[in-house]
Amino acid sequence: MVKKLQFLKARLSQRIGLWVLVSILIIEAIIVIPSYLVREQELLGQLEEMARVEIDLTFRLAEPEGEADQFLLELGNHIVANSQDVVGLALYRLDGTLVATAGEMPESTLTTASAGSSLRMTTADGTRYEFAPWWNDWSDYRVIARVDSSEVQQEVFAYAWRMVFFILIIVAFVTVTTMLAVGHTTLIPLLTMRQNVLSFGKNGTLDGTDDQLITRDDELGDVAKSFVAMVGQIAERTSELTTANRQLQHQNTYLEALNDTTIGMISHLEINELLKNIISQSCMLIGAEQGFIFLHDDEANDMRLSVSIGVEGDFLHYRIKPGQGLIGQVWQTGQPMAHEGYYIWTERVQDVNPALLHPIMAVPLKTQDRVVGVISMAYTTPGRTFTTAEIDLFSRFAQLASVALENARLFTEARVSHAAAEAASKAKSVFLATMSHELRTPLNAILGFSQVLQRDTNLTTGQHEYLHIISTNGENLLDLINDVLEMSKIEAGRTTLHRNDFDLYRMLDNLSSMFHLRAVNKGLALHIACGADVPQHLHADERKLRQVLINLLNNAIKFTETGSVTLQVNLLDEQPASDGSLVRLGFAVVDTGPGIERDELPNLFTPFFQARSGRELQRGTGLGLAISREFVNLMSGDITVESVVGQGSVFRFDIQATVATSTAAPVGGGTQRHVVGMAPDQPNYRMLVVEDQPENRMLLEKLLQPLGFELYAAVNGQQGIEQWQQVQPQLILLDMQMPVLNGYDAARRIRAMGGQQPIIIALSASVFEEDHANMLAAGCDDVAHKPIQIDELFGKIAQHLGVCFVYSDSTELAHWQTARPSANQLTGLKPADLLHMPEWWRAALHMAAAQGDAEHALYLIGQVPPAHAAMAHELGSLVQNFRLDQIIELLHPDRAPVQMQVAVVQEEPA
Repeated sequence: MVKKLQFLKARLSQRIGLWVLVSILIIEAIIVIPSYLVREQELLGQLEEMARVEIDLTFRLAEPEGEADQFLLELGNHIVANSQDVVGLALYRLDGTLVATAGEMPESTLTTASAGSSLRMTTADGTRYEFAPWWNDWSDYRVIARVDSSEVQQEVFAYAWRMVFFILIIVAFVTVTTMLAVGHTTLIPLLTMRQNVLSFGKNGTLDGTDDQLITRDDELGDVAKSFVAMVGQIAERTSELTTANRQLQHQNTYLEALNDTTIGMISHLEINELLKNIISQSCMLIGAEQGFIFLHDDEANDMRLSVSIGVEGDFLHYRIKPGQGLIGQVWQTGQPMAHEGYYIWTERVQDVNPALLHPIMAVPLKTQDRVVGVISMAYTTPGRTFTTAEIDLFSRFAQLASVALENARLFTEARVSHAAAEAASKAKSVFLATMSHELRTPLNAILGFSQVLQRDTNLTTGQHEYLHIISTNGENLLDLINDVLEMSKIEAGRTTLHRNDFDLYRMLDNLSSMFHLRAVNKGLALHIACGADVPQHLHADERKLRQVLINLLNNAIKFTETGSVTLQVNLLDEQPASDGSLVRLGFAVVDTGPGIERDELPNLFTPFFQARSGRELQRGTGLGLAISREFVNLMSGDITVESVVGQGSVFRFDIQATVATSTAAPVGGGTQRHVVGMAPDQPNYRMLVVEDQPENRMLLEKLLQPLGFELYAAVNGQQGIEQWQQVQPQLILLDMQMPVLNGYDAARRIRAMGGQQPIIIALSASVFEEDHANMLAAGCDDVAHKPIQIDELFGKIAQHLGVCFVYSDSTELAHWQTARPSANQLTGLKPADLLHMPEWWRAALHMAAAQGDAEHALYLIGQVPPAHAAMAHELGSLVQNFRLDQIIELLHPDRAPVQMQVAVVQEEPA
């Protein structure tokens, strides 16, 4: 529009300029052309006019000045008279005689241009004269008028200026008149249009439009029509934009409500808080004054008003049946519904005050196509209605609210389940702690006193055999209890890894010595094949790996009657192992047993599950494989099984470990020596036993007092602190579970008192590693597990106090350790040599050898009389060389020996 106005202004400027130019040209024509004619003809026209005046022959001339200006000539151009000669008188020529009274003109040349043309003369002084002749038909005389050119030009210029001034007045008048006409016809409409444009640009409205301007057929009319059309289009677009902005604002309000509801879904997981958030956002979204949320009550099978807004309190107790009122129908149909006049609707709930509700709308809250509630909005003022768009919008909002409610419900259920699980886990932990203490503590006395009695040389051999049976079965019971407790620990999530450096080759060697006697006793071949690239020293959880291998080998030998059992170890990584590198090792236990049914394989690692072969043997708890799987998973591995009925089974698992950078200490399992006393010249060691169980205190007294320790006892932690302050023992054996003051608090108080600090060894029946860590954190230096293993306890005492013990058969043991003959060199004994010993002794030795109990076998060998020392020496050598199978062969020569193969191989055996 502005461009059009600018174009129109330019056109008008062009027209006005054209009009002014034309006027100037006219003025120039008026001024310049006459001036040009005067300048060209100069005196001719004026003189001719002067010559054409009536000349009185009497030459009445008024006051002539200067030379004669007018001359009378006869034929022949003779001057008869001039104006100077007749000054003040009349000159007459009556008789026709020339009277030369005026004299003659100075000689000069008169030039006649042409008949009827003017004469020009220039005098010697340069004065220019113009002569205009005049004559008529009735006379022979001629009249010549002479005038000065400069005087004529001055008159002409004066006349020209008068004409210019007059013409300028005329031009000014014409210009003003033209401008007034143009202003009325053009400028005023332009100013009006400009005002409309400014008004429209400022407030979007027109102050008014001149109809005459619109009806014009010129450019202004076109511009006005275009402007009015443009204003109409802009007004239409503005209306559309206003409507779109209103819709956008409404959509923005909806999105904000959705966002707030989403935030509420995250932050308000309590159902009541979430319901309040949803109902407030719903009213804000729709602009309603009242809102309700009904939730389905599964037990009563009705809809109960759970939360509302803008409603009196007496309405909050209502329950809606299916199909009852608007809420009941929406619940029943699962579709949104709305009524403009709820108060006149005949199907409304009759006991609800109709004045409370006018237009009302309700939409279902669905979860998996099931209506779990109804959300309703209502206006309190008549005349308002819910549009279809609002119902659709609110329905989408209700879908999100349904998701939020479902999440809140699931959260509530999960919280309840989590609380129940936590309570169960806590109860299980309490059970484990209690059972660990209550079961292992009695076994501590049983196994402990059996070990004490076994050291008594005054007992008969039969009594020793009975003690061995008690000790063996007690340890089996302890293993069973440990399995149950370990499985409970796993289920409670309290099993963790405890990595250490160890020698894998030595572990495999100890496993071979542990199981080969059982394999030989059943006529089985036991193979252990370890790949040459398998690293010897590892950093991993040695105890758990050893337990998994023991479980698998134990099952394989237990259920295999003929054939062989093979343990294979391989490096699964393609790159060779190096110190500090992370490696993955693969283990496989292959047997030629009866196999496992296919339908039993999926449940094989389930706790307490036993395959058919296990049920037939009625041995085991069904926990070994479940515990093994959990241990393997903890070591970042997995365990699988392949089995064919009648051919055997293969159990495979892998673990992740780090190659150790130094040689690890040997693992346990070797032959232990019995402590019989302290070496001479030892200081006096004072020990304090703090134990609430009398039998446990008695056990420790029987173990320690005979060795020469000065022993003191206390029944709880408080007495233990008092005894420590009195006697200042170098070492305290402190039970952790005691009345009055437990071991944890007693250790902390002792450490806090300062002074000469003792060594504190905790006595614990707990199976939890974190409990052991807590004991060390409380101030204990070490932990001895119940049931107490005597040699383990003596080892800890020697480690912390530096005690030097005297061991039984130390000379023979040292000799056996330095001279370890190979199996093919042990041929000096014959089965008949053992017949010198009693039958019960041979049976006990056979049982010890069959069970791999090298310690008990050495004890029985120690009972051999001095007369048969050579036989005892050779039997001891067999034990030290892990050749208990040779002892079984000597005791039962009718059973053919089966050699155990232990090798480091490059490939797995076929």
